[in-house]
Amino acid sequence: MNTRLYIKFLLAVIAIAISAPAIAQESKEISKIHLKDGSTLVGVIIEDNNYFIKLSTATMDTLEIGYKLILGIGEKVNVQKYRANPIKIKDKGIFATASIGLLEEGRGNFDEIRLGLVVGKRLNDRLNLGIEIGMQGHTFTSNFAWGDSDFITAGLYAKYFLSTKSNRWFFDGTIGYGFAQAGESFQDYAHDYNGGVNTAFNIGRQWGLSNTVGLFFKLGVGYQHVTGEIFTNWNGAVTTSYRKEFIYPSFLIGVEF
Repeated sequence: MNTRLYIKFLLAVIAIAISAPAIAQESKEISKIHLKDGSTLVGVIIEDNNYFIKLSTATMDTLEIGYKLILGIGEKVNVQKYRANPIKIKDKGIFATASIGLLEEGRGNFDEIRLGLVVGKRLNDRLNLGIEIGMQGHTFTSNFAWGDSDFITAGLYAKYFLSTKSNRWFFDGTIGYGFAQAGESFQDYAHDYNGGVNTAFNIGRQWGLSNTVGLFFKLGVGYQHVTGEIFTNWNGAVTTSYRKEFIYPSFLIGVEF
């Protein structure tokens, strides 16, 4: 073989070997695609024509995005810095939450337990509606007697997220009825409870731990209306009717499935 031709061939092979990784790296650069609904998709463009773009995401999904949905294609993203967020926000289906916390009734101590269980439906990626069943304790004091009772609560529940990120703030609230579960009966007096309207409003933050589980905390204020009768026999039998509005701050932690 001609020596000069051999050298040219060898140099060409070396040039191809050097440039191949760079070409491969360029083909795997990650791009941002901004959609008209305000969301952004990130991945590797594997096909681009006049009708749609095919995008390979970090979760190995292949998306076909029509050009009519695309607002624009943004800057390239550094591959080393990019980390996919595998947590997908659910926008439909059944959800359930369980929470536990404390409430305070003006005596300066958070010493009453509040429990809650919610089952409902996701209407979209921000709004959940459901039914809440809960339990909370209340203490009543008056000039006649002292007593406390647990209340079983049941009501309509709504939760609204302020964003569609996996870690996000929300408002939630309930309106329903609280059923008194106990009364006190002592040697010289008795204390009977009736239930009443129960409602609560909270603000909180939720963190997505996976595609199916989220952890949240929330702070808020609640209201429980109570009526009843107090019977005393200290200086003769006396029955006194009363009403009481409990307005209480509370905080809870819980999980959503």
